Amino acid sequence: MRFFLNVHVLLALLSAHHVLCLNIRNQTAKNLGVEALGKQDDVCDGVQYLKKAYGHPGGLPLAFRRRSAPVRIVDFIQIGNTFELPLLLLRLAEMGAEVDEIHIAEGDRDFSGHSKQYVLPGMLAGSAELGRWRSKITHHPVQVPTHLTGYDIQKQVIAAKHNIKGYGVMLEGDLDEIISRPVLRAFRHCEPSGSNLDAKVTMDVFYYSLDWYRGDWALPTIAHDIPSSSSHVALSRDHGDSEREFQKEENRSKYIFDRPDRVVGLGGRAGWHMSWMLGPEGLANKLLRGRIEATPDWALPYIHDKDALVDFLRHRFLPNPQPYDHGLQRTHLTINDIPQAMREDPHKYKDLLGSYFPLALKAAPYQ
Repeated sequence: MRFFLNVHVLLALLSAHHVLCLNIRNQTAKNLGVEALGKQDDVCDGVQYLKKAYGHPGGLPLAFRRRSAPVRIVDFIQIGNTFELPLLLLRLAEMGAEVDEIHIAEGDRDFSGHSKQYVLPGMLAGSAELGRWRSKITHHPVQVPTHLTGYDIQKQVIAAKHNIKGYGVMLEGDLDEIISRPVLRAFRHCEPSGSNLDAKVTMDVFYYSLDWYRGDWALPTIAHDIPSSSSHVALSRDHGDSEREFQKEENRSKYIFDRPDRVVGLGGRAGWHMSWMLGPEGLANKLLRGRIEATPDWALPYIHDKDALVDFLRHRFLPNPQPYDHGLQRTHLTINDIPQAMREDPHKYKDLLGSYFPLALKAAPYQ
């Protein structure tokens, strides 16, 4: 009898200790402005919101909490030419089922200022794989004034986003910026505690294939509530002018959009910037007609001869770009660092996977 009494007393003490620890954790969470930690949520707990705040160099961490109801997810991107079709198909394979609408803006001039035909209608008609997403896709053809140059051309095309009405969450980014499925599900079902959603989605920038990268991408996709509403940290009496100057700090990037707040994935990558993954012909087209910035030094000897440029890219550059494109680093990825769509069908993305094709193939279903 005494033994059983001691066991019950011990269990009671353990239970009281658990409640005390949970209360301490929840009070800590409250002090940080995040949700109580007593309940786990497989959707919301996989992401975190890092709020720009005075005294928090890496951002003030805010948890995501359940919305009162799921919201509409709108994907807004731009397209420039038919060489982007494989990346568009990858984007749709990874993201298409998790978004409600896919809005694709397209200008009648490329970034070099040359006139061009709208290519998306033909791509929809000619690709059965793309056609399966037709019900979600809205094409926004944009007439670009001839006097515009450089980034002003892109600004004109991006302005088509103002045609999108209603409520929900909008993703604004480049076609080759892929957002993970868990993060998309979190945006639909969850919201940052104590803040509006208005942040960039953290991702590394990969070049030519998943074999190469340059670290964190500074200007990734933006996720924000629609209609948009600004999100600011309240000014504190303790910090006064210092915090006011901090909040007024301007983004010095010449790029079109940026945000101080960030969304990060806790259980895996939030996204991937699949940069310059266009194959030899697509890269040649980008270098000749699809860039605003100056031609990279390694391409200059071939820039006036398209055939020579394609041959150089295919046989010398792409097999090992590191000697030419300085700053590239070798990646060291695990299977969980690879987009789910690429794991599900490695053969389709063999060139983009690079040396990770065998790893993806081994993990693929039905292999």
